[in-house]
Amino acid sequence: MEHLLSSPDFLSTLSAFGAMAVIVLIWGALVESDPLAARLKNVAERRSELRHQERQKKLSRQAHVERASIIKQIVQALRLAQGKKMDELRLKLARAGYRSRDTLFGYLFAKLVAPLGMAGLSFLFVFALHAGHLK
Repeated sequence: MEHLLSSPDFLSTLSAFGAMAVIVLIWGALVESDPLAARLKNVAERRSELRHQERQKKLSRQAHVERASIIKQIVQALRLAQGKKMDELRLKLARAGYRSRDTLFGYLFAKLVAPLGMAGLSFLFVFALHAGHLK
């Protein structure tokens, strides 16, 4: 190892690599990079993502409005939203944090469908899956 450190060829090669590294580092610091192009590309990509998200929200809102209108029509056809207790129910729903216009109709629809759904589920459980025949 001592012989390698005293060799003029090794020392000159080591000095050349050191000088080259210094030149490359100075060159990298002084060369002006343009971050604007990359920034504009990122902004354009983000804008595209936001547009896509807005389109998705708009489509989901439209589906929600259509579903709510069907529920509203069913509740109005069955005249479930009539009576003295509707104002109290609307107030209770508002106190619970449900302040949307269609919340009352959704609640009344769920109140109508829940017993029918449970009856269907129990019919499936007892007759289709034969759960009534316990051993």
